[in-house]
Amino acid sequence: MTKLTVLPALAFALIATGASAQGPDKEAAAKNFKAADANEDRKLDKAEFRKFIDLNADDELGRAPMVKRFNMYDTAFGRLDTDKSGYVTADEVRAVSQQ
Repeated sequence: MTKLTVLPALAFALIATGASAQGPDKEAAAKNFKAADANEDRKLDKAEFRKFIDLNADDELGRAPMVKRFNMYDTAFGRLDTDKSGYVTADEVRAVSQQ
């Protein structure tokens, strides 16, 4: 598979958060969401989302390591920001990860 084929596939196969995971992975993802939410408004802007992905990648949750490796932050953000508000909420993360 070429890099051009892999990159779009990563975005749509994204379970960047581990939100659909069970037990410790789900807890780690929730902790990472809270840690990335610098202004504590319970939603992530693009900068906070990048931190969220990086934290999840460090914990090897879902597809976050691949998103980080291929620098697909903007694509992943666009996929998760389903209402196009410019923010990603925990509900949006859960909804996309359960698809």
